Amino acid sequence: MIVTVSILGLVLLLMIGESLIINNCVNSIAVKIHVNGTRGKSTITKYIFAGLKEDHLRVLGKVTGEIPTMLLPDGSQKAIKRRGSARVQEQFNILRKAKNEKIDALVLECMSIDPILQKLESFFFKPDIYIISNIRDDHREKIGNSLDDQIKSICDAIPANSKIIAGESAYMDIIKGVAIVRNSQFIQAIDLSDEEKKKIPQSALEINVQIALTACIESGIPRQIAFKGVLKQIGKTISPLYAITNGQQKRYFLNAFSVNDIPSFKDYLKLWTSELNITDKVSVVFNTRSDRPLRTGLFVEWIKFNHENIEAVILTGDHKMRANRLLSRSETKFKIKNIPNRHPSSIKDLILESTVNSSLIVGVGNIKGLGYQIINEFAETS
Repeated sequence: MIVTVSILGLVLLLMIGESLIINNCVNSIAVKIHVNGTRGKSTITKYIFAGLKEDHLRVLGKVTGEIPTMLLPDGSQKAIKRRGSARVQEQFNILRKAKNEKIDALVLECMSIDPILQKLESFFFKPDIYIISNIRDDHREKIGNSLDDQIKSICDAIPANSKIIAGESAYMDIIKGVAIVRNSQFIQAIDLSDEEKKKIPQSALEINVQIALTACIESGIPRQIAFKGVLKQIGKTISPLYAITNGQQKRYFLNAFSVNDIPSFKDYLKLWTSELNITDKVSVVFNTRSDRPLRTGLFVEWIKFNHENIEAVILTGDHKMRANRLLSRSETKFKIKNIPNRHPSSIKDLILESTVNSSLIVGVGNIKGLGYQIINEFAETS
């Protein structure tokens, strides 16, 4: 009993000590920005990083995803090697690095999906600016099946005594209400001028630029300087569209693997089909994940609903048999092809052979697993 109490006491002391160290790191950083939301977090984080850096601040940033990456003060990037699954301690290590390197500004993408861990991040980070890019229906396995659950999860993490910037109008009143309760200031993302809009390429979403520009201005950066930095970052962004050389026929592969919720995906597909003037049937490469079964179901429903506009569906990943069963039960007019996880040849060639009548092939669902390989194969020959 005495040993148990002693161990618990030691653990408590260590936790208190860790908290004091983190708090000391946080207090050493002049500008702290935390980026949360469903879609666009990584992009917005990079835009803000670039906008702050353009005014000669010493900035450190971090984006999260399948390949978590640090954005270093000299403009270079460094992948973070994880041992095992993602852990929130990763953020604490960045805080220590920011203090040790005397960073002026730190821009962190929220890495947590779990609502409790989202709150933990914002509680310890104490951001001067907290961003909600948007709230969409995704990650049902961890957040909940209803839109109310999605909204509550993100809004519960809104910190006290901060500036809350939101870009999506649908839930402004809810976000603003929580901000007021937390003694935080609510700020809606600014509109872009006509001149600024003309300089933004079609592939960049205006709302992401609006949010980033607002965050930079609220951090004390002149608008013109911040916008210049954001434009530089947009120029470095790899296009999601890959041209396919096939005789006289113009064909394209569109990487939408990371656009994981249906409303965002529909907007994304509409943007690109309009830009490319696509009028024929598209083909879909659906990369599935067994740990995202609800996402599988949602994309299957979208495919079934739009079956008259789809030539073929190519299924990959470790949940493809479930997707295949769901699609096979419906009256569909498109071809279905399963690509084994261990395939003998190029995935790109298998995809092209199955989609000969489509000028646009769209990768959807998930980027993890074969998603990266598919993108790399199309990039090599684009």
